[in-house]
Amino acid sequence: MAKAPTGRKTRTNTRPTDVLRRDILDAALTIFARDGYDGASLMDIAVMADTRHPLLLYHFGSKEALWRQVMAHIFDELKAHYSAVVDLSRDLSGLDSLKMFIRAFVQFSARHPERVTIVLGEMRADSERLEWLTAEYMRTLHDQLNALFDRVEAEGRLKPIPRPNLSHILIGSVSTLFMAEPLVRQIYGVETRTPESVSAHADWIIEMLTSGLITREPATA
Repeated sequence: MAKAPTGRKTRTNTRPTDVLRRDILDAALTIFARDGYDGASLMDIAVMADTRHPLLLYHFGSKEALWRQVMAHIFDELKAHYSAVVDLSRDLSGLDSLKMFIRAFVQFSARHPERVTIVLGEMRADSERLEWLTAEYMRTLHDQLNALFDRVEAEGRLKPIPRPNLSHILIGSVSTLFMAEPLVRQIYGVETRTPESVSAHADWIIEMLTSGLITREPATA
């Protein structure tokens, strides 16, 4: 009697191509965040995606090509998130637009800490991958953030803080709480990604911003 096909084999053979590609991207995102680029294994990604290594290579070609698709997926969603904030804050002051951006970035980081982990991991390595990432995505996003800072400064509400310091003060303060959730839970007994915790984190970052970086009154000429 012939053996019945296993559940994995059936799933691999019956998934539509777009679903299989999505499953591979989701698995790759998890593995790259967990192990870093150098430590990530295509075999581990294939196992997590419930597919075969040859199929993974067929759809993505190589480890670096898969990594680039993962990064494109991350930044396309982040750009869409940012564009929505721009549309909603179009009639607001620069300061209120910055506050809205902070809340949106906190929410994105809380929902997707593994995506922030991958990006921050690449930022530490002076590599060709970082050169590609900077040219494709990072420079544009930093330019957009700095333009928002410039608006607030032009309104006389922002202290003249060098942009490399200011941008990473903001990025670090937003993202590290969610990346370190197991540590925070063990030390403080706090679940960082509940709606209450996420909202409170945004409130405190805005409070620190307005207390330490923002001038109390618009500067006078």
